[in-house]
Amino acid sequence: MAVILVLLSFIAPSYTAPVLMAGILFGHLVEEWVHHAVHFWTFKSRYFEYIRRHHLYHHTPKGSEVAYGLTNGFWDTVYQTRIPEADRKLLYRRPDRRRPRRGAGPAIRRGGTLV
Repeated sequence: MAVILVLLSFIAPSYTAPVLMAGILFGHLVEEWVHHAVHFWTFKSRYFEYIRRHHLYHHTPKGSEVAYGLTNGFWDTVYQTRIPEADRKLLYRRPDRRRPRRGAGPAIRRGGTLV
C-alpha cells in the first residue's frame, strides 16, 4: 500500500490522501450496501432485478467461477468471467407481461363462474 501511495504522490499532493481514502471507503460502503440489498431487499426496478439475478447466479454451484461483477457486467467482460450465453438467455429473459386479448380466455363473472 505504501508503494501505491508513493506513486500517487507524484500525481497528486500528499495532503489529498485523506480525500482519496475517504472516496475509497465510500465506494466500498456503497458496494456493501448494494450487496446487502441484492440479498435481502426487493426492488421493482429492472436494473436491480438484473443485478439480483446476476449476483444470485454467482452464488450457485454453476456460477461460482463467473459473474463477479455486482453492479454491472463490465468487468466480467474484461476478465472473461461472464455467465455463459445459454444461461444468460434463461436468466435475463423477461416474463411475458402482455395482457390477453379480449375474448382469448375465460372470463369470470361476479358470481365467480367462468364464462
